[in-house]
Parts: sequence; structure tokens; C-alpha cells
Amino acid sequence: PEPAIAAFSPEATASAVELERQEEVASEEGMPAPAVEEPVEVEALTPQAAFEATATPRAEIPEEEKPSEAGAPTPPSAILGFDWERLVGVKLFSWIAAIAFALAGVFFVKYGVDHGWVTAPVRMAIGLAVGVGFLVVCELKVAIGYRTTANALDGAGIAILYATLFAAHDTWHLIPQTVTFVLMVVVTAIAVVLSIRRDSVFIALLGLLGGFSTPALLSTGDDRPFSLFGYLLLLNAGLGWVAYKKRWPFLSVLTLVFTTIYQWYWVVRFLDSARVGIAVAVFLVFPIVAVMALWLAGRRDGEPSGELFERTAQLSAVLPLGFAIYGAAV
Repeated sequence: PEPAIAAFSPEATASAVELERQEEVASEEGMPAPAVEEPVEVEALTPQAAFEATATPRAEIPEEEKPSEAGAPTPPSAILGFDWERLVGVKLFSWIAAIAFALAGVFFVKYGVDHGWVTAPVRMAIGLAVGVGFLVVCELKVAIGYRTTANALDGAGIAILYATLFAAHDTWHLIPQTVTFVLMVVVTAIAVVLSIRRDSVFIALLGLLGGFSTPALLSTGDDRPFSLFGYLLLLNAGLGWVAYKKRWPFLSVLTLVFTTIYQWYWVVRFLDSARVGIAVAVFLVFPIVAVMALWLAGRRDGEPSGELFERTAQLSAVLPLGFAIYGAAV
């Protein structure tokens, strides 16, 4: 009997032909026919099934060895919470360059004075032009892509303006004290505005240092408490606004420190029985302004203020007690 083959393949066809030949030879020689094996059904495989059958099985990865998001390594910047690379590689060298520019401007002014290169009005014009030029250049569109460098140049320009105005009044005697004071107040206001606009701590610090150094640099030794503390009150209000708006509590701390130095310097040098009322007003007004600013900032933001802001306001409220103890002692 002919073998029944379910699916034909080249190997199955060759086996059938060989079996027929052996049967013919056996019948001619009178030998028994070879035993016929049961036909094997060969299942037709698709190409994908054939590939899967012949492919080498891949070792399974144990569950505990598989990477997971929870066990993924945390980058160093996320662990430290601070971008040290950007601070050292970008901001630090930009700040150093700004300080170098400012010092170069100051030493140029001093060197020109010592050697008599140009007249005093020309020196003042050069200093003002360089300072204003830095501020103008940093406002151009090309400076948008170089924010850190622009902030550093703004700081250098502000420092050069402070130095030039002081030299124009104290060394060259070109502008009177009142005009110099007003111009330095304007420079301080520009620094405050730029620090908010550019979100730059560096500019804010330069404005703070320049603003508080103005009365000391332009002091004539006379007692003018209303001018001094009126200016300091405005400076406190402006810097306090910047600190609360940008959430920079250290500005409030530094403002309190420098204001306290001026207050106690005035007390030690000028206080007498005729000025006790002025001293009481001075030591009461500044803490009231600080507490009111803290309260208004909390209401405006709808959230509790930072702990450092609160501690600064509390410390300023303690200063009148220290003055009262001092007044009772002397």
C-alpha cells in the first residue's frame, strides 16, 4: 500500500520513492516486503513559528536583578540639591570678572589722578561713561543669551558709578554733596530695579553695599539725623521689598545689620539729653516698618513667610529694648 503523507516536503518525497524501489526489488527476488512504518504527519510551520522554534532561548532576568525606577542611581546634582558646576564654572568667574572690571575702573581713576594724565572733568566723564555704558550694553538684545555675564557687567557698572561719584565729590570737588547724594540714591535705585528684573543676587548685594556706604563716604562729621535716618528708612523699604519679592531673606539680615551699625554709631557719638526724643523715634520706626513689611508680605502671598524673615523682624523689635537699657545705664 502507498504511504499516506499528510504534508509533503522534499525529505518525505524522497523517502516514498525509495520505499517503492525497495518493494519492486523485493517482489522480483521473492523476498518479503520491508515493513512499512506508520506515516508521520508533518505539521506545516509558518516562517515566524519556524524562527521561534530554531531560535536560541534567551535567559530570563531574575526579578530582583531587573532595573527599576526606584533603584536607579540618583545623579549627584539631585543629591546635593545645588548646581556646583554652574556656580563655579559660570557664575563664579563672571563675578570675578565683574569685580576685576570695577577694580580696574577705580584704580584707573586713582592712577590718573596721581600722574595727572587728564583733567578732573575728563576723568569724571570717563568713569560715568564706562559705568553707564556697561548698563546700556547689558540691556541690548544680544545680552539676553549671556545672562550671567550681563548681570556681572551690570554689577561692575554700578560699582564704577559709585566710585566715580564719590571721587568727583571728595577728591576732585566737582559736584556738591547734595547732588552727589541724590545721584548715589539714583544708582542704588537702579541696582534695586535691575536685581528684580534680572533676578540677580549679585546686583542686589552691590546695591546694598553701595547704598549703605553712601552716607559714610559722604559724611562731613556733622549731625544730621533726619537726613541720615530718612535715607536709611527709604533704603530699608526698597531692599526689604526686593527681599520679600524675590525671597532673599539674607538681604533683610544684612539690611538690619548695617542699619543697626548706623544707629548705634550715631547714639555713641551724638546722643545727649536734647536728642533722646530723636533716638526713641529712630529705634521705634525701623522695627515697626520691618514688622509691617513682614505682615504685608505674608498677606500678599497668602502663605507664611520664611523663618529667617520672621527671626529678622523679631530681632529688630528687640533693639528698642537694648536702647532703653543703654539709656537707663548712661
